Amino acid sequence: TLLKNQLKNTNLSGQDRTIKKDASKLLQDKLKRLRKDIAELGALKKKLNAELDNFRRRRKYDPSSTVSNINRVLADENIKREDYFEKKFNGVNIRKIMDRSDTIFANIIPILKADNKGKLSDEDIDSICKNYQLLVDKSDAALKGLATPFPTPAQLTNTKKAIKQSVELAKEIGLSITPKWHILAVHCFPQHERLVEEGWGGLFIVDESFIEKSHQAGVALERQLRGLRMFRQKHFAGAKMAHRAANPEVARHLDKNRHKKKRKSTKRDEEKERKRLKRERAIQDE
Repeated sequence: TLLKNQLKNTNLSGQDRTIKKDASKLLQDKLKRLRKDIAELGALKKKLNAELDNFRRRRKYDPSSTVSNINRVLADENIKREDYFEKKFNGVNIRKIMDRSDTIFANIIPILKADNKGKLSDEDIDSICKNYQLLVDKSDAALKGLATPFPTPAQLTNTKKAIKQSVELAKEIGLSITPKWHILAVHCFPQHERLVEEGWGGLFIVDESFIEKSHQAGVALERQLRGLRMFRQKHFAGAKMAHRAANPEVARHLDKNRHKKKRKSTKRDEEKERKRLKRERAIQDE
């Protein structure tokens, strides 16, 4: 349109005007072809996305598929699939994977070998799974080190070593270095070390689990008062419970029980020692 207006308002000879019109027609034809190509690419993209969604759906619900078998292995350990599919670094289910990596990978390897199409040898599958298990164990050692309050110089050295080895192994495997990996590799340990040197004890001081605890307390209060339909009645009952919780005697009793020594448990101590030795072995494996 702009070109047509310019042609109308410009004093051109007949030959120049013909050349301009031809150029304008060529550009318009090219624009039409490009629009047609874009429309065809959009339709092709939509078709491929639909095929990909169908493939994922069939693979997810096929009881004999590799993904379903691996999901069953993780479900047996009470691990939710949404956590390990969302590339999370922490959380209850991720800690379960880290704690039970030996059992999980021991059960996954036979599934991968049984579904192998001949592209990889059994030795290759063992090697790949070993690297991934080692990455899980090294990451576990790194995150546990960063969460340790008031660590010793030896613990700080092991944490730094675990972070370095985790990032190097992730790169060697070919994983994308996401912002989470970057934060772990570059920013976490210097902040942790600085907080230890300044007497704060490390990164655990900035832990936000108290916010989650407060949220859970609010949810629990809502659950207790859900039977009260009148707003006024519910408000006064909640205020009464909050006043009771703030009572000095109640608070003193809660603090007394909170700081009371837990009963010794041989099983718990053995599990704690097993995890510690596992993390140390992961750091030593180069």
